[in-house]
Amino acid sequence: MSESRSARGGNWILLFLLILLSMVATPGVVTAQTVVRGPYLQLGTEDSMIVRWRTSIATDSRVVLGRAPGAAALTVTDPTSVVDHEILVSGLTPATAYFYQVGTTTQLLAGGDEQHVFRTAPAVGATSPVRVWAIGDAGTGTPDQVAVRDAYYSYAGLGSTDVWLMLGDNAYPSGFDAIYQLFLFDIYEELLRTTPFWTALGNHDTGDLFDLCTSPTAAEAGGVPSGTEAYYSFNHANIHFVCLNSMSLDLTPTGPMLQWLEADLASHLQEWTIAYWHHPPYTKGSHDSDDVTDSGGRMRDMRENALPILEAGGVDVVLSGHSHVYERSFLISGHHDVSTTFDPLSMLLDGGDGHPNGTGAYQKPALSGASQGAVFVVMGSSGKVNSGSLNHPAMFHSVPLLGSLVLDIEGSTLSGRMIGADALCADVFQIVKGGPSPDFEFQRGDVNGSGTLNIADAVSLLGVLFGDGCVLDCQDADDVNDSGAVNIADPIALLNYLFQQGAPPAPPTFVCGPDPTADALRCSAESGCP
Repeated sequence: MSESRSARGGNWILLFLLILLSMVATPGVVTAQTVVRGPYLQLGTEDSMIVRWRTSIATDSRVVLGRAPGAAALTVTDPTSVVDHEILVSGLTPATAYFYQVGTTTQLLAGGDEQHVFRTAPAVGATSPVRVWAIGDAGTGTPDQVAVRDAYYSYAGLGSTDVWLMLGDNAYPSGFDAIYQLFLFDIYEELLRTTPFWTALGNHDTGDLFDLCTSPTAAEAGGVPSGTEAYYSFNHANIHFVCLNSMSLDLTPTGPMLQWLEADLASHLQEWTIAYWHHPPYTKGSHDSDDVTDSGGRMRDMRENALPILEAGGVDVVLSGHSHVYERSFLISGHHDVSTTFDPLSMLLDGGDGHPNGTGAYQKPALSGASQGAVFVVMGSSGKVNSGSLNHPAMFHSVPLLGSLVLDIEGSTLSGRMIGADALCADVFQIVKGGPSPDFEFQRGDVNGSGTLNIADAVSLLGVLFGDGCVLDCQDADDVNDSGAVNIADPIALLNYLFQQGAPPAPPTFVCGPDPTADALRCSAESGCP
């Protein structure tokens, strides 16, 4: 049964009263300074990081950095007495872990342990692995938001997030400072200590969002200066990220933001381009991108005005939220009108599932040029879920499911996974540039790539057959009996060899090598072989 309007109103009234109580000062004079927000990180680059925190009373600022917990190799101070502290630490080494502490010039207040650590970005252009976590419409403060968070932590762990994207609506019903404290800083406290977030503005966010964030305005992290925190770009390894504002600015082609976008895309040389903002160009979820009255026409405006510029600039992935569902497109290009005008013959560049173990990864040229296709993802269900017709023809996968999006980029391969609130994979896709994904050498039966055959391989193979679909594995290694298909006969054959003196796996056996048999299977994931 749906919740009544009066019940929802009562919930927001209770929330408002709780926020008021949190803002009422306790009688008496506060004399001891404590950290009441953070510390949290912002605007991380290959050689710098901004550390922010809030104290209970105004103090001066100090950040201490070292290569081990409690170490003090570098100290940065600011004598200005403030409550909201913001310290830039620069001159750092790329791809390096730094432990940090924050406080005053006379007293350290937080940090000095394993939990207060960050890693600088790799050198711009590096092809080292990068993990991106994207959440949209997360800030509900509900058990659903916590479940999505915990599912990601279970899948990825706290220490493996390199880039954290927020797609807007970071705090409901309106993003005032006290609500951000409850629904952002309190809920993601652990990850905020280790990973900077980069946010877009949603319709439930307010100007307070820009007060608590530090986003680039002068190309501090690469790209072209935007002169505003409302939209910006940054580089991380071989990826160029573009954050647009679909909420509060001029969305016409001649407006400042889209003029800046064109210049920014023309200037960067990174292998990958990922763009994100709040209002999706395509959705049939809790919002309808065909309806020009929905959301003030912003979805139409972004589709008609921003997408041609992005496609001309070689965009690879576009992320948005707003519609409280998960939707993921095929590899498409050139669709700038309502859904009924979607033409598969001219706009559908690859109608497959994008799964390397399915119809295959989406293929793009090594150097993306104009109109070579992008994957569009609506990830608007990181804190609440609704539904809709979910029948947009550009979409391969559309579900009313809580979750978040993980993108793993390594060199010329981008792998996307939607991680549900149950920590299972709801969707997997991959984009490979410069030709088919490499066919790795492998050892037959070595499913987990450990270099030896044992019971763990049989367990992993059962997970491939009956698990959550998250694994991008070496199919040739899975095909123990070399039948040309992976099925239940393969773990049975492996167990017979391990425990019943059965026949060993088919060649290549006990050594790394190519598949001697021509079949449809591939080894498109790392197999443990050189």
